[in-house]
Amino acid sequence: MQQFIRFPHELYKDDRNYVPSLNLMQKDMLGKKTNPFFQHGDACYFLAVNEENKTLGRIAAIFNKVHLDIYNDSTGFFGYFDCINDQHVADLLLKKAASWLQVKGLTKMAGPENLTTNDSVGILTEGFNDPACFLMPYNFPYYQKLLEQNGFKKLLTLFSYKTEPATLPENLFHKSASLKKRLLEHGITLRFLDLNNFNHEMTALRKVYNEVNKNNWGFLPLDKASFQHMADDLRKLVDKESVLFAEKEGKLVGFIVTMPDYNQAFKKITRGALFPFGWWYLLRGRKYVSRIRIMIMGVLPEWRGLGIDWCLYAGVAEYVKNNKLDYGEACYVMENNIAMNKMMNALGAHIVKEYELFENTI
Repeated sequence: MQQFIRFPHELYKDDRNYVPSLNLMQKDMLGKKTNPFFQHGDACYFLAVNEENKTLGRIAAIFNKVHLDIYNDSTGFFGYFDCINDQHVADLLLKKAASWLQVKGLTKMAGPENLTTNDSVGILTEGFNDPACFLMPYNFPYYQKLLEQNGFKKLLTLFSYKTEPATLPENLFHKSASLKKRLLEHGITLRFLDLNNFNHEMTALRKVYNEVNKNNWGFLPLDKASFQHMADDLRKLVDKESVLFAEKEGKLVGFIVTMPDYNQAFKKITRGALFPFGWWYLLRGRKYVSRIRIMIMGVLPEWRGLGIDWCLYAGVAEYVKNNKLDYGEACYVMENNIAMNKMMNALGAHIVKEYELFENTI
């Protein structure tokens, strides 16, 4: 497992845009006793090694029972795909993952997904000169060729949008103030996350999160255990003002969750290790984080069209302004999400990265 987790640190050691994931976070994610995913799913991890036991690549084959129960499409997944620039090695890894899924009766393989659509997905295909944002994929440009020459076809494109104070519309805050008055007429108010009642807040958020995303491609509703696992990490990482809720009569109807881009601190942590000096860089680096990642946003269908989304984004813009941050990065935005792409354009944002998911028959 240590070899599996640390291989990317070696592969990307000379790449200035690579940010090492923390080894402890990866171990928790991949551990079958620590990640609730394994209560209903399974995965098998493979390494490609040479005769000197030097790692040349890695891959995870992923069986997701929840996905199969919902979509009934006989699809398994691969994830944690990292490889040297060698088609033979890539083919061996992908074949091994496919064989493991075939034994389970599946006929298609899609990915990368690490481990589900609620985690990081896709490979980077555009935007290699821009540093990766927190919990977002990063890879060499040749990954796309390795997959396509193996027979994989594009399944979905996802965007990362960059929003900067200088390019925000001039009427952003004026329009937001006007919309808030209209929202009040409907009994809708906006407020920050209440950290003192965090578990109660997360219970409400899970319900709305699952509802607003249920029609999105490949979405898997988060059960209580999985959401709590995610929320435990969220509590350690978010600021109160970076999570904004819209409520009607005390009930959650919309939300936006952002997070400081901890990659700016993680970049200084050598090979993802917190010891002996990683903790110091992590704690000290938090003060110098100059951007945020806009992670998730949603409004219940019956309350869309009133401007809640605009007010939520205006709240994030105010947070960026008050904390003198450089910019925010909204990711992911699916290419077929017309409303969200339209909103990003209205906010003066522009695409800085593209990611792609692939699929193949097995």
